[in-house]
Amino acid sequence: MKTIWYCLAFGISVTLHATLLLFGDPTQTSQIPVQQGHASLAINLLPAIQSQASPPTPAPAPEVEVEVETPTVPEAEKVPDTFTVPTFTVPEAEPAPLAAPVIEHIMPTLPRIVEPLPVEEPIIQQPSVIRPAKTIQPTPTVVETQPVKEQVVEQSQTDTANQPAPESVASNSDLLPQGVTTQAKRPDSFKPVYPMLFRRRGIEGTVTMQIQITATGIARSVIVTQSSGYRQFDAAAVKECRSVRYIPAMKHGRPVESTLTFDVVFRLQSDS
Repeated sequence: MKTIWYCLAFGISVTLHATLLLFGDPTQTSQIPVQQGHASLAINLLPAIQSQASPPTPAPAPEVEVEVETPTVPEAEKVPDTFTVPTFTVPEAEPAPLAAPVIEHIMPTLPRIVEPLPVEEPIIQQPSVIRPAKTIQPTPTVVETQPVKEQVVEQSQTDTANQPAPESVASNSDLLPQGVTTQAKRPDSFKPVYPMLFRRRGIEGTVTMQIQITATGIARSVIVTQSSGYRQFDAAAVKECRSVRYIPAMKHGRPVESTLTFDVVFRLQSDS
């Protein structure tokens, strides 16, 4: 539908322009009103007259009259020499209301209670006193002999010889020697590592250790009863005491649990 309207408008426009070109006078000029304050320009176009006999001569240049009018600016539109800068008053901003302070309830922190580590008390075994077994000697049987009764005396002697030993006499097992009883010992391979820094500086020290040894020779607890004053010496002594296997104590020929106390000496001469 739009295409049809465009075609009709184009046809009407072409028809009007063709009519004006055919029937209009090209030499006629029209006066166009000039607005105040604008320049006007008048152009006259003259047709070129060509003679058929003479050769064509160049047409003279058309005269162009240019009228330049200076625009007059009305007084209302004149720009003043001085400008007045308008002043603006900015209203003062009202202070924001202060927020109410927030009170935080802080719970008091209780101090941390550090419980001391339990200290193993050394078990001190009383040395067992071996008492010798008492041997009870049998009391001899006294037989009274009478000359009148010879047969009775002979019979009593034979009865006494056949009687068993009294029960109060100790058995042969009690009379046997008791087993060996010895104290626990540290092995010959016991040799703690001497700290290299202390070896270079020539520092020596002694640590007193108390070891609770099981019947199998393993250290159940290791306690430093007297420190050397150097943490490195104490740590080396504790490490060595935990790693070695001891010779357990013997009681009546059987290994028993015991406590061993000895000094670990750090010296540069013997390194013991």
